[in-house]
Amino acid sequence: AGGEPDARGPHEIAELAAEFDRMVDEVRTTIETQGRFVDDASHQLRSPMTGLRLSLEGALEEAPDGERPAIEAALVELDRLGGIVDGLLVLARTPAEAELVTVDAAAVVRDRAAAWEGLAHERGVTLDVAAPGELPCRVVAGALEQLVDNLVDNALSVSPAGSAIHLDALAREDEVIVRVADAGPGMRPDELAHAFERFWQGGNATGSSGLGLAIVRQLARASGGDARLEHARADGRGLVAVVTLEAAPNDSGRLGPGPNRPLP
Repeated sequence: AGGEPDARGPHEIAELAAEFDRMVDEVRTTIETQGRFVDDASHQLRSPMTGLRLSLEGALEEAPDGERPAIEAALVELDRLGGIVDGLLVLARTPAEAELVTVDAAAVVRDRAAAWEGLAHERGVTLDVAAPGELPCRVVAGALEQLVDNLVDNALSVSPAGSAIHLDALAREDEVIVRVADAGPGMRPDELAHAFERFWQGGNATGSSGLGLAIVRQLARASGGDARLEHARADGRGLVAVVTLEAAPNDSGRLGPGPNRPLP
């Protein structure tokens, strides 16, 4: 006590600050490099896949009946590969702290349900939508549309003909909740624990990429929310995918409660 101040203190702090600045620059460079790589990879992967699809479709038109099944199977595999590429690009592009925008969750759910109605009808599945009024929420731009699309796509892949998929959007306290429920075979509790892992496929997998739910959770969390799966029925059949997002003020500036209709 009472001695001269330790001259190493300010010097060490300056060195620490300089090292911190260097680390920040390295992280920034890494992120920029990753972004360029993703853009380059997107172009380099999509171009040959598009060319391959055109070649296969042309061959299918001229192929004799005996060769058509093999070409059709190749097109199915190409679609699956395209889904994997698209999923990986989404996972790579979604930053941990993306800028959020305000969107009307009810309008998005109604719009996406209308877009899927034709395919659902072809498969004998009914889309039951309950998303009245306006439900403003905060989300990464374009994320909610992709969330709903992935969940409906998953539900359609397991829904038997004659069943219904229920899409529900509601407000609860300071959250907006979007739910998609199917009448498929469901999952065991141990499968539910792994459902959001990348490339994981359960016993009822239908040739999907295994990235749909991983994308749903990543986009939900990047938006400040989350996603989970629940059993739709006590016997374990059917699943309810639940996405929670931060509610945004409506035109009156209030976070008004919305309808809370239980899913069947």
